[in-house]
Amino acid sequence: MTNKTKTEKSYFSSLDLVDRVSTAVSTTKKDAKVIVAAVRDSIVDMLKEKGQVRIDGLGTFRVSERAARTGQNPRTGEKVAIAASRVVCFRGGKAVRKALAK
Repeated sequence: MTNKTKTEKSYFSSLDLVDRVSTAVSTTKKDAKVIVAAVRDSIVDMLKEKGQVRIDGLGTFRVSERAARTGQNPRTGEKVAIAASRVVCFRGGKAVRKALAK
């Protein structure tokens, strides 16, 4: 990990992705923003439809079911009911895992 100053953020935002896409495909940021939104919306739609999306060279997004459970408020110690939910999980593909292992 690198040391970060207070002005540096520790993550990339969608605007950073738009900048990189616009540079990679030599297009305007406006067009790149449309491309990024289209990819995002397509992934969400496919997850709703099939529950899993595999993107070669990147990885797999899948919908996972979380059962209802009882939690605890850390301040008060009070028991809290946590409803069942559906969440998105991502597992990086072989190339991604290999690149991050370096």
